[in-house]
Amino acid sequence: MKSRLILLPVLYSLIQAACSSGNTGHLKDSDLPPSIERRFESSIWPDRIMQCVSENPATEITLTWRTSNTISDGYAEYTNDITSLESNNEVKVKQAKVVPISFENHQDHYFQVIIDGLEPSSPYMVRVGNEQYRSEWFSVLTAPMTFEPFSFLYFGDVQNEIKEYAPRIFRHAISNYPDARFILHAGDLVLSSGNDDTWGEWFYAGNWFFQQIPSMVAAGNSDHFRWQKEPVDKRLLFPQWHGTFQMPANGPEGLENLAYYFDYPGIRVVSLYSNFESITDNDREIYIKPETKLTEDMFQNQILWLEEVLKSNTQAWLAVVMHHPVFTARLGRENELMQKYFLPLFEKYKVDIVFQGHDHVYARGLFPETTNSTPIYIISVAGGKMGNVDISHRWMHLSIENTQLYQAIHVKENMLEFEALDLKGNTRDKFQIILETNKKSLKDF
Repeated sequence: MKSRLILLPVLYSLIQAACSSGNTGHLKDSDLPPSIERRFESSIWPDRIMQCVSENPATEITLTWRTSNTISDGYAEYTNDITSLESNNEVKVKQAKVVPISFENHQDHYFQVIIDGLEPSSPYMVRVGNEQYRSEWFSVLTAPMTFEPFSFLYFGDVQNEIKEYAPRIFRHAISNYPDARFILHAGDLVLSSGNDDTWGEWFYAGNWFFQQIPSMVAAGNSDHFRWQKEPVDKRLLFPQWHGTFQMPANGPEGLENLAYYFDYPGIRVVSLYSNFESITDNDREIYIKPETKLTEDMFQNQILWLEEVLKSNTQAWLAVVMHHPVFTARLGRENELMQKYFLPLFEKYKVDIVFQGHDHVYARGLFPETTNSTPIYIISVAGGKMGNVDISHRWMHLSIENTQLYQAIHVKENMLEFEALDLKGNTRDKFQIILETNKKSLKDF
C-alpha cells in the first residue's frame, strides 16, 4: 500500500507534464519512471553472510556469502578472538568454493567454506571476502566437545512482508537470548511469488544475527517458486537456497541441503524435506534443481534414512524440524503422508519434539492415540501472515492465533525446557520434559 501511495504523485506529475506539452494521449515509455531491477543488488562487497550448522560443530565453522559475478575468488580469514587490538595473533586463511547462481536475469556468485581444525568451546574472529573487498570482523563460537547446558531458538514461517515484520522478531529473540547456540527455521523463509528481493528481505531481517549464530533450515513449500504454470504446474526450489546453505552432507542422495542431521552435545536434530505434493498430486511437479525432479523413490529413501538416523542416536535428546506438520491446526488440511510415514517412526524412536510450520498459527499437542509424554508436536509462525485455528483437532493441547512468536529451548542433562514468547516478552506457552531413570514425563506451566 505504501509503494502505491508513493507512486501516485510521481505518475500525476508525469501526466501533467505530458498534457502541458500538447500530448493528451497515453504516456510514452520514456515518460515513465525507470523500472527497478532489484532493491538488494549484489556488488563487489560480500553480503548475505550466513553461518550454517556444521557436521562437527566443536571443530568447524561453516560460512556462505554472496557477491556480484565479477568476483571470482573468495576466502575466510580467522583468528582467535581478541580483546586487545595490539594482539599479534596469527590470521589464517581458508579458500572458499564459488557457486554461480542464476535467477531471472541476475547472475551472482555465492561462496561456501568450512573452516576446520578449530578448538572446541572457543571464540574466533572471522571475516570473508578477498584481498580487496572484505566484510567486517565478526565473532563465532565453536561447540563444546562434551555436554554443557545451552539454549537454542526456533522460528516458524517468516514468508510474507518480511522486511516489515521479521526484523523485530529476530531482534527480540537475540536481545533476550544472546547466548543461543543455534537457530532452527521451520521453512517458508521466503515468498514463492517473490523475486530475489524476497531473499534480500530475509537477510535484511536477520542481518548479523545470521552471521554469528549458526542456522539449521528446513525447506517449505514457499521456498519453491512457480517455475512453470502450463501445461503442468512446476515448482522449483529457489536456486538461492543452494548458494546460501551448506548443511551437513549426511542426508539421503538427491536431498542435499534438505534432509540431514546435526549433533550438538546433548541433542540430535534432524531436518526433513516434507514437500512431496507431487507424489499425491498429478497436476504438480516439484524440482530440487532444474534437472532434478522430486520422485517417490527419493521420498522412500528419506524414510529409510530417517529410521537409521533416529535409531543410531546416542544423544540424550532427539528432535526433528520440518515444514509441514504431522497434525494440522487448520481447517480443511490433512497431511496424510506425514501421518502414514513419519509419525510411526517419531513414536517408535521416542523423538522428544517435532518443530513445524506451514499453518501460520501456534499449536502444541500430542498424538491423540498415545499414552506417552512425547513426541510433542509444535507449530509456530514468526512472520506477518496469519491463519485461523480449527479447535476441533483432538491433538491440540493449546493454540494461539494472530501472534508473532519465537521459541527458546533450554537443554539440560535431565530436562528440556520450552518457552514460546511474544514481542512484549510474555511467555505464551511453557513446558518441561523431565528425564528420570530412563523415563520421560511432561510438566506444563
